[in-house]
Amino acid sequence: MAGFIDNFSQRNPNMGRILRTVSKIGSFGMEYKDLVVRNSQAIGVSEAAMRQRLALTDSDEDFIFNLAAQDTSNRKYIAYFDKDYPFKRDFLRSFALNAEIEWILDILADEAIVYDDRNFCCSLSLVNLDLKDEVADSLRENFRKIYVSHGFNNGISAWQYFRQFLIDGFLSFEIVYSDDGKKIVGFKELDPTSLTPSIERGAGGQSVQIWYQYFNDSVRERKLYDAQVVYISFAKGNTTARTSYVERLISCLLYTSPSPRDRQKSRMPSSA
Repeated sequence: MAGFIDNFSQRNPNMGRILRTVSKIGSFGMEYKDLVVRNSQAIGVSEAAMRQRLALTDSDEDFIFNLAAQDTSNRKYIAYFDKDYPFKRDFLRSFALNAEIEWILDILADEAIVYDDRNFCCSLSLVNLDLKDEVADSLRENFRKIYVSHGFNNGISAWQYFRQFLIDGFLSFEIVYSDDGKKIVGFKELDPTSLTPSIERGAGGQSVQIWYQYFNDSVRERKLYDAQVVYISFAKGNTTARTSYVERLISCLLYTSPSPRDRQKSRMPSSA
């Protein structure tokens, strides 16, 4: 339910420490975004659409700030705002079971996810970063820990997630922290359609990026800080684009497939 985490943290002191730590991370960079929104004179794409749809006025300051902040950077395409996406996803998954599509997806996944002799399919790049040796070593160590905690070193989970991304066009996870909130101990896969981004004002007036899961659901609603969520989308928000790679394949097949008349002609015997 709404406020579940706050109530739970009162009973569990470890959860309280986690929330205090990730809330600080969740507000990272928001001071700059606040400045951009306050000094902007124009109305952004998302802000304009929602102002008209919800009949908002300048008196709805906090809500408008949330919308305006969405237009200050490259926004991901959010599955929650596309009400047709759950049905589209079911169709895309069924379409991906066709033999020809399976063959294409397997080839792409095999070419993109290639393991070395240590069972690593990727590595941390620190090129052109001026870092002290101890900082670079710490980053490499933590990268290996995150890689292992996600299960990428065992089986073919990275290959499977990449293939799933090609089909669905979205991947989302909860980042699970240790009791003190300073270490990442694991990840939990989430349904991208259940997440919607937002911004809230903290006790000190600062803005914090958050995600609502199952928004307005009296039983399942959860509030997660931005530092607790990984959200990846194939398409960019406010653009005309396909939701996923497989959706592009549908268009290609429809364009290249012969028409019923052409198929009928191909069955007719040629005249001598």
